[in-house]
Amino acid sequence: MLIFKTEYNDLKKLVQNVFNETPYFCITSDGWSNVNKAPIPKGIEECMISIGIDKFIAVITDNANNMKLAWRILKEKYADKIFLGCWANGINL
Repeated sequence: MLIFKTEYNDLKKLVQNVFNETPYFCITSDGWSNVNKAPIPKGIEECMISIGIDKFIAVITDNANNMKLAWRILKEKYADKIFLGCWANGINL
C-alpha cells in the first residue's frame, strides 16, 4: 500500500502545480447524480473551493432538472460566476 500512497501523493503534487499555474477554470459535468443523496451543489462548491473560488469562471452541466436546481442555488452564493447548461447537450435532446 505504501507504493500507492507515494504514487498518489506524487500525482497530487503534479496536479496541484498545474492548478496553481492555471489562471482560470471551468467545471464541466454530464449525467451526475449522487447515490448517497448528498446535495450536488455542495459537491460542485467543494471542487471550486479546493482549487480556489476566484479561479472559476463558469460551471457547465447537462440540462437535467437536478443541475438546473444546482445552478439556482450556486448563483445565489456566487453571483459573479456563470452557471449554465451545455447548448450541444440541449440541442441533442
